[in-house]
Amino acid sequence: MSHSIRIVSIFSLVGMLLGVALMLVRISNTLDFNEALQLVTSGAEWESMFAVWKVINGQQLYNDRLDIPYNAVVYNWLFYNAYAAFTGVSLHLLALGDEWLPTIGRFFTLVAVASGSSGAYLVFSQLFKNANIWTRIYCFAFAVYLTTGPLIGWWAFTLRADIWAMALEIIAVAVFLRHYRSRPIVTVLMVALICYAAWSFKQINIFAIGATGLFLLLRQDWKSLFILSVATLFLWAATLLIGGAPYREAILFSDFTIVFAMSKGMFNLTSLASKTSPSLVLLGVLGVTFILSSESRRKFIDDDALVLACCGILIALLIAVPASFQTGAADNYYFSLSFFMALAAVAGSAILTRDGSFPKFTGYASIFGWTIHMFAIVLVLGGYQGVTDLRKQHVDHMAGKQCLDKLPRPLFTNDSYYTLPWMTPGNEPFPISFQYLVERAAGKDFKHGGIGGLIGQGYFKALAFIGQTPPPTYDGANLKNYAHRPDQCDTMAVMLKIQD
Repeated sequence: MSHSIRIVSIFSLVGMLLGVALMLVRISNTLDFNEALQLVTSGAEWESMFAVWKVINGQQLYNDRLDIPYNAVVYNWLFYNAYAAFTGVSLHLLALGDEWLPTIGRFFTLVAVASGSSGAYLVFSQLFKNANIWTRIYCFAFAVYLTTGPLIGWWAFTLRADIWAMALEIIAVAVFLRHYRSRPIVTVLMVALICYAAWSFKQINIFAIGATGLFLLLRQDWKSLFILSVATLFLWAATLLIGGAPYREAILFSDFTIVFAMSKGMFNLTSLASKTSPSLVLLGVLGVTFILSSESRRKFIDDDALVLACCGILIALLIAVPASFQTGAADNYYFSLSFFMALAAVAGSAILTRDGSFPKFTGYASIFGWTIHMFAIVLVLGGYQGVTDLRKQHVDHMAGKQCLDKLPRPLFTNDSYYTLPWMTPGNEPFPISFQYLVERAAGKDFKHGGIGGLIGQGYFKALAFIGQTPPPTYDGANLKNYAHRPDQCDTMAVMLKIQD
């Protein structure tokens, strides 16, 4: 048994376990089984919470974001309905109130974490011809690292569409690589259906279907490519037709103001590079090997898994990288790309493995990549980088809720989390779109003049702003019809409507 593969597997296992430890620390710091913690684990998570709440309560999901309550529903239909089904049933069976919706919903994301890791392990473990305990450990470590590592971070325990979309794409690739050579037609139909489910969670997730189509094109399997294309286009077209105009406008962003920023894109790319070192370093070695070795080049080109992975990387680079330059983007835009990077790294490693051992340089490179990964996680666990505890959010939110509970309805607060139904019961929810202020600045015609127009009309009986001092104006509205009441709250600037 090779000393090289044993050492690489031990490093990968330790790196993976550190990643899992960090994930568990974060989850433990967002959980209290005696109290529903009110906090946010990913950007604008409250928008998804509100949308899931609407489905559970039988309200229309896709609304006009330019009309009251100026809320945007930006993901695809299956995300909201799947989370609503899981969360709604769980809340009912456990006899819990709506305040537990965020916690229960996050547990459904953990199901996606486990599903994604399992699918990735099925893919990776079949790549090594002479598999042994060490190659299985190596594959297992890579599979778990994919859905628990630094790139995933807090997204493993958040109420968002990203992890399920990624997990379904991984499962689609697993099905394709396992059955394509023996049953190509049935396989591409299954892949089309699973990839449709991924798209139905998050509409940008067309990476696996794009990679499969490009693979079939390169292999000149015209029949399978035709069937895959027709099935996919039919599913998309039928859904868009049945969904109706508000649905189409929402998921196609046909009238949505999107702002791109070079600084945001470069930050996200730097984050990707720093958080995927186990894959990235190996890909560099494989690239050099491809250039220098004609024998390895031939093996690479003949290998279905590696070619499919490269197709996935290309598709993701063409779609995810430009999209990651928009101001609302974060690491989540790269989740599927990270899977295809890992698939290429593991597939290339399997090809280069000879008699159960890695070429020496490949082994050293892999150890180096995992060492970077471990060092980064130790910094976070040690409190030198990153965040592992969000409980202060809950403390702040509950202090603010005590103030808001005493105020007359309808009320408006510029912290959208407080507008969730269980945070300000009896109030009309106003979890405004994360792009609301950007779209207002861009001149979008919001009905009733937006929040500013409603304030000017005296629609709200109370206003509450984060901080101790109220702003002179808000959303273009003068606040002259409201009086600052410092006696109402210690943590927020409260203003009550002056009665005529």
